[in-house]
Amino acid sequence: MNCHVWLRLGDELPEGDAERLGREFPNARFSVELKPDDHSSVDIIFTRSRLPDETTVQLPSLKWIHTTYGGGLSFLTPHVASQGIAVTCSRGVQAHPLSEYAEACVLALAKKFPLLSEFKQARRWDETLALDTLSGKVVGLLGLGAVGSAVAQRLHKQEMKVRAIRRNVNQVPPYVESVCGMEGLDGILSEADFLIVGLPPIPGIQGLIGEGQLRSMKTTSHLINLVTRGIVDDEALARALREGWIAGAACNVFGANPLPTTSPLWDAPNLIISPNIAQTDPLRWSKLRNVFTENLKRHLRGEALANRVDGQGAY
Repeated sequence: MNCHVWLRLGDELPEGDAERLGREFPNARFSVELKPDDHSSVDIIFTRSRLPDETTVQLPSLKWIHTTYGGGLSFLTPHVASQGIAVTCSRGVQAHPLSEYAEACVLALAKKFPLLSEFKQARRWDETLALDTLSGKVVGLLGLGAVGSAVAQRLHKQEMKVRAIRRNVNQVPPYVESVCGMEGLDGILSEADFLIVGLPPIPGIQGLIGEGQLRSMKTTSHLINLVTRGIVDDEALARALREGWIAGAACNVFGANPLPTTSPLWDAPNLIISPNIAQTDPLRWSKLRNVFTENLKRHLRGEALANRVDGQGAY
């Protein structure tokens, strides 16, 4: 089988890698830029950003879209779905760096690193400050996909009790104490010492964690948002930290990225802010490339594709 692949990757594609892919797959043609004459022949797209229907309708032979995202629900546009175009994602590629970030934030918040940083700036020496330990603490984990599972395994080794929300409640991994559906959110919120959000962008989760949910958490609890933009109400979180509804937080993403300079979160106490870099990994391209090329081999052999995205999204 011959195929034409559009490498719609921008500067994420290393120089010379299109040529290397061509040598690895002699039955495939790889294009970095499309010319008008190419529109009729492209049947595969490897992309790092969402594709509007205005683009896909111009590609009548398109059969498969592969994305660098860990989930690809947003790529199932009306045209893509109606034409039966396959969508696959790079599930699991970001799991290692994001789980490291989550564990680091749990430790930093338990050991009060944000407060210690403030003490340093104020030249304050206070031996009465009490730090916490992780053993026995409850983790409320929203999402148990590739990222959530990696987080759960790390924190389970810290002797923490992981209670997760996921769609498939019939599968309880050995590193998780209990699993429930979204209807169990209120119970998770009231029990968790650390609430960690690892949900993909699925329908119905925008603003899921607002004032009511933050007020229902323990005043000693902490919130960590890894990847889900807009799931936490930024204004409510700023108030929660200033007024002591919760003890602290760490956020890698926000309702608006970049976080506006006028946001009250910049001045919120006990908040760790990272500018959407928690997933940074020097091996990222190598991992992304491997996921795609393994699927390309399947495609060329006429086999079913791995990491196929359905209409619901997994968590």
